[in-house]
Amino acid sequence: MWGRQLFKRNKRRRHETQFLRVAATEVLEQRSLLSALTVQLSADRDNTLYDVIAGDVSNGHGQYIVTGGATGAASARRGLLSFDIASAGIPSGSTILDVVLSMNLAESIGGTASVSVNKLLKAWGEAGSDAPGNEFDGAAAQQFDATWLFSRFDGTAWTNAGGDFSGSSGSVAVSSLGIYEWIGGGLIGDVQQWLDSPVQNFGWLIKGSEVSGNVKAFDSRDSANAVLRPKLEITYEEPVQPSIVEGRKFHDLNADGIRISPTVANLRLQFQGGNDFYNLYGGQEYWYRSQANSSWYILAPSGQLTKWNGQAKQLTGQVVESLDPHVWYTPSVLTSTSNTVAVAEPWMNGFSFELVNGSGAVVATTISRDVDRNNDGIIQPESEAGWYRFEGVGPGAFTVREISTNGWTQSASRTSPTAPRAYSLDTTLGLKYTGSYHENYGGRGELWLGSTGASWYYVTPIGDLYKWNGQAVSAGAQVQGTLVDSLGMQYYTDPSLIWAAANPTLTVTSGTVVRAGDVGNFQPGVISGRKWNDVNADGVRNSGGVYTLGTEILLTATKTTLYNGVRASVYQTAVHFPVNGGTGQGGFAWDPVTRAAQFATNGGVPGTSNPGTQTVTLPGIVESTPEAVAAFLFADETWLNGWSFELLNDRGYVVATTVSADRDLNKSLSIEPEQERGWYLFQGVVPGNYTLREVQQDGWVQVSPARVEQQKPLADLQSQYGFKSAKKDSYNFGGLNERWFQSRTNAWYYITPTGKIFAWDNHSGGTNGPARGTQIAQVSGSTYVNLNLLFAPTTTNVTVVDGSVINDRYFGNHRLLDGVFSSLAGQIH
Repeated sequence: MWGRQLFKRNKRRRHETQFLRVAATEVLEQRSLLSALTVQLSADRDNTLYDVIAGDVSNGHGQYIVTGGATGAASARRGLLSFDIASAGIPSGSTILDVVLSMNLAESIGGTASVSVNKLLKAWGEAGSDAPGNEFDGAAAQQFDATWLFSRFDGTAWTNAGGDFSGSSGSVAVSSLGIYEWIGGGLIGDVQQWLDSPVQNFGWLIKGSEVSGNVKAFDSRDSANAVLRPKLEITYEEPVQPSIVEGRKFHDLNADGIRISPTVANLRLQFQGGNDFYNLYGGQEYWYRSQANSSWYILAPSGQLTKWNGQAKQLTGQVVESLDPHVWYTPSVLTSTSNTVAVAEPWMNGFSFELVNGSGAVVATTISRDVDRNNDGIIQPESEAGWYRFEGVGPGAFTVREISTNGWTQSASRTSPTAPRAYSLDTTLGLKYTGSYHENYGGRGELWLGSTGASWYYVTPIGDLYKWNGQAVSAGAQVQGTLVDSLGMQYYTDPSLIWAAANPTLTVTSGTVVRAGDVGNFQPGVISGRKWNDVNADGVRNSGGVYTLGTEILLTATKTTLYNGVRASVYQTAVHFPVNGGTGQGGFAWDPVTRAAQFATNGGVPGTSNPGTQTVTLPGIVESTPEAVAAFLFADETWLNGWSFELLNDRGYVVATTVSADRDLNKSLSIEPEQERGWYLFQGVVPGNYTLREVQQDGWVQVSPARVEQQKPLADLQSQYGFKSAKKDSYNFGGLNERWFQSRTNAWYYITPTGKIFAWDNHSGGTNGPARGTQIAQVSGSTYVNLNLLFAPTTTNVTVVDGSVINDRYFGNHRLLDGVFSSLAGQIH
């Protein structure tokens, strides 16, 4: 027997019903992914049946529902009670978890009685009959009232006198006046049946002990005190409707994590006059002007892009597209796109994704694919390609995780591997943007973030997040702090990925479609090159096809001849031939007046059918001795390991470092010096603009390409003067160890070993004493060493696009202590 009397509100349930409450609680806890809801209903009908011979007594409008045995005119009494379950708002298909029927015992004679509720099997009526006094004897039935003989007086009879009902659904012992509750599986089963089949809801028959002299009267729905009227409390669980979690996969060529559709790109949005008019109408909105149609567009914090309808002070108009909300934090991304860029970032199929629940377990996997969303049998690439979908998902908290694909890197976003860490940092530290990133305040190229805790944090160019130690920053003391996390370069490029991090957890409710976001992937670039010892300081490495000087120079013959148009002395010397690996006789022709030299290449021999000749003009700094000329022409220029290189971003800050080393390119497990030595390598490079920089070493001068800080000045000089080499090298004509060249107008200029460039005063030099002139520039001594840096300025700028493989950036350095310019080592800087 399950029930309770609520004389003391702080008591939960008498011991005989406690385990039912525990069972119901366990059901709710075990189904933790679902929501348990509760509704409370008032009775919609009630009545009392009186067992009298005529069968024509009822109490449809009385204030009591009466049960019990024989007293007065009636042999027995039974109550009827109904609740309209269908109108309770409980969704069809819900599961009933708990039911509590409460009634207040208002009148009682006799001792304790067991009062049960029994499911009725037939429709019955309630009319206007209203018994007097304690209502134990009833009143004359009115039409449609339920009586002992009739379910509806006096047209429809019960099959069984006293009502048609099933066995007890629950009972409780009642004695003292007060509120009692009926609970249990029987009541739950009844309400579940009535929810599933409302036509079978005829309510309950309330049956007492029916012992002579024992009568109990409960307040009815017509009681003057609303608090005491019958109540039905139902706890239920809504039906689990399968949900969908979906998103899309795209090729993120610029690795910014945002895809702009062709529709938006074709608008060619710009900030009018460079002004974004932020928050003009108080909606924290950004304003754009379309170059395509001259209309105004509004970007809201939600990511919604709207074509403004021109209503003053109103942020209204036609919605163009709902963009990734992160676009609002980087609004300039809409001004830098073009139709070409948008179309070039296609949606991609064939990438795998996992759905992970709140416990970290993978509950589903899927692959991005075409989805015919409009069911027209045709796949539209822009709207129907690249979808990943998890179907049949139950309610709960989930995250989406992409399965890594070789050769691809996921852009930073809500679903990227670092997203949970970024979100945790943001919420834990209370990071915020202060209106300025205070770039490079501490000398490390860092960007600064405030916090709600008054602490300051900064992000370095490589994406490391530090908590500032509060120590003062000066020219000689860079900012210092405690490393919090390493997130990657993309979080420096866009710090809003940290201070406005998106919650990677998706909340899925029953029967919904949840967008998990668009996932971008890019193919990281590779930058590589080599480092060599530029012995002859000409800025060009002698390739494997040019023979190199042997262990000794053998000048076996000397003659003067007209050789390929050059009147020159011809010398023979022992040389190595890298092409065929042998050693033999090679040679060169040398004219000390014109300083022109010709020599054989690829194993050729001057004067034969395979001369393989190459002509160069030697710089005046090279001594006019056969040994010096041979050393210059046949320099053994080895590849160098152990040199440090830096990769700088487009702001000029170092984002990666590496060292030149051996690379076993052919996987032979042995290093071939000519092909596999001296390589520097940067891998996993995010698309963008970079600069390569070599870390200088004492005693060396970089002769190819120009050092980073000299590249623009040299380019500007070339643009202004058009410098070119002269037909005759007049080295040291002015007695300053200077080197000479001309401008595009054939005017003469000279450069000193310290890198000072002068426009020549033609009344100086030679017999007129030391060279004089007007200084026009100060460049590096490396330009003096290799004048080609001035004649054909080079750059170490590198643009990495998706999947770039750049492997042709070679650096040559000349060692001043024992190279061609050793005698000038003290002057060159």
